[in-house]
Amino acid sequence: MNCTGRFGATTVSLVRSGGKSLLPALLIEVDQDTRFSEAFTHAGSAQPRNPDLTCNPYASVLTYACNLGYAGMADASGISEDTLAWTSQWYLRQDTLREANARLVNAHHRHPLAALWGGGTLSSADGQRFPQRGRSLTAHALSRYFLDEGTTTYTHLSDQHSIYGTTVIPTTWREAVAASFTDGGCLESCCAAFHSARYSSRILAATA
Repeated sequence: MNCTGRFGATTVSLVRSGGKSLLPALLIEVDQDTRFSEAFTHAGSAQPRNPDLTCNPYASVLTYACNLGYAGMADASGISEDTLAWTSQWYLRQDTLREANARLVNAHHRHPLAALWGGGTLSSADGQRFPQRGRSLTAHALSRYFLDEGTTTYTHLSDQHSIYGTTVIPTTWREAVAASFTDGGCLESCCAAFHSARYSSRILAATA
């Protein structure tokens, strides 16, 4: 099935053409090079029976990436809210998302342009604070940043500008504490990404 056509994209390449490209078309083109969507396996090990299941994970990923919600993506893609919710529940799990992200990081690491920024041996981390709706174990009140409660998204970035790990921490934590906590091996995604990409960072040294 032509998923690009399903989302209404009219251009194929952003880099090759030098023009504008719609986000779904760009996502599909990246998948053609990296095969990251193959990591989205069914939780019950069931094989997809419908060709639409090739397109549905793209829509589910964009739903979360663009913060559209199921209703917004259903209007944009023509895929029902129930289908998007079902796909997210059965295919977009922590382990499959981690594997898909590792494939993207590794492909980025192998790209010749990435070497111009760095060797992939250094990394940095920073937290971004976001307001939180509803109840959450990690949400806390912090009047300096939120009217009510919020959380901190702690992101790890390599010197090649690839994000290899993200975790949510209480917004009342000092980020230095979070760095030592994750460097100690508690964030599996970053260690897996470093190992698979043959990085030699202090994170690996801490977990050795």
